Amino acid sequence: ATSTLIFGLANALSQAAERRAVDAATVARMMVYGAAVEAPLQHAWHNALEHALPGAAAAAVAGKIALDQLLMAPAQLTVFLTALAVLSADSSVFDGLARVRSELAAVFRMHTSFWCAAHLVTFSLVPLEYRVLWSSCANIVYVALLSAMTMSSRPAAAAAPDSRAPAPP
Repeated sequence: ATSTLIFGLANALSQAAERRAVDAATVARMMVYGAAVEAPLQHAWHNALEHALPGAAAAAVAGKIALDQLLMAPAQLTVFLTALAVLSADSSVFDGLARVRSELAAVFRMHTSFWCAAHLVTFSLVPLEYRVLWSSCANIVYVALLSAMTMSSRPAAAAAPDSRAPAPP
């Protein structure tokens, strides 16, 4: 439930920050993604990282951040961009894949900048049982930033409210 609310809140905040009317359909799509994909994926991922590299020693923290950015980030961002296209009434999987091709590099740069710093805290200070909650809270800032980035980078016709969507952590 936390990821559901956080993804919806972050998207609504991003839309409001652009001084546009908040599009409920876009917020709902973000909430579906948060519940159906983000929450279970993050729970499993954080447990797997802790199992593979236990503890908060500098080497373990660096290894977890490296694995997160090299393995999880590209896969997760690809799934996110494609899923949001599929959840949109006017897009298809092919539209999502086209969006991946056009936006993944820029989104990945922003993702890496934000999450390397956030995960320094995640993996060195936050106990495992609170990591998904901590990451979800950090996601409010991250998703709002990426919403603004991905919405402003799209052509005017593609930036209609039904096709607007940010990228995940």
